[in-house]
Amino acid sequence: MQDKTSETLLPGVERLMSELTTFSNGEASRAASDHLESGGKRVRARLALNASTSLGLSPIKSIAIAAACELIHNASLIHDDIHDKSETRRGKAATWARFGSGTAICAGDLLISAAYAAIARTQSASMPQLLTQTHRRVAEVISGQCEDLLAQSTDSLSLDLYETIAKSKSAPLLALPVELALIEAGHQQASEQVGYAADAFALAYQIADDIEDISNDIIQGQPNIISVLGGQNASSSQGEQARQIAVENYRLAAHFANQLPRGSGSLLSAYARKGLATILPVGEAA
Repeated sequence: MQDKTSETLLPGVERLMSELTTFSNGEASRAASDHLESGGKRVRARLALNASTSLGLSPIKSIAIAAACELIHNASLIHDDIHDKSETRRGKAATWARFGSGTAICAGDLLISAAYAAIARTQSASMPQLLTQTHRRVAEVISGQCEDLLAQSTDSLSLDLYETIAKSKSAPLLALPVELALIEAGHQQASEQVGYAADAFALAYQIADDIEDISNDIIQGQPNIISVLGGQNASSSQGEQARQIAVENYRLAAHFANQLPRGSGSLLSAYARKGLATILPVGEAA
């Protein structure tokens, strides 16, 4: 799904992230580097590179934007694992499980700080707008995480709150890579469309994940769309209802992403179509 030009820039993203997190020999730096080296699909970096190259940004600016978004996303993963007490990440010990919760918090903070340093590498006249939008999206993720933690202590969850949490935890950092590229390219007016696409994608992805993980979520007492729709009497009809909501939102995500200037949302659209294909019955048109 990624074009060749964007692929050639990915190693530059990795080098910049490494540079900005290994300037010291402290434990937080080692923990942050260990987490980054554990792999990952680099979806946010790929979204940023695809949008940036589509919009004609220079390699230096494209790499800087991609690194910033990927660093923030990885910080959120480290902090999320602490909140959820998840002991593994990407097939190995989570950062907190290996280095301790205190060091893991510092490692996540370091990655966020490094993201702002990455944005500075753009040397852009649009720096105030880039920084402001980054802060806005990070704040939204923090708010979503807090809502999620509060929801875990409640006996019931409304559909509206479920959708709000699903969107606010994931959508901001899916939108940010494309938004920063659009801002730098002078297409700020398209940011609203990016938000619509990212919200729809995040909700669809969470629902699809819930459908697959319903048994484990019930055992662990985790919120799940099927139990939200059916309560104690959840059945196959709620599963089908959830699937239809996911289908609708994957289609919306592709629709809004396709409207972005100069193909800057083409990769987000491709991800949405790929997600849609995984939940459609055989023979149903995407």
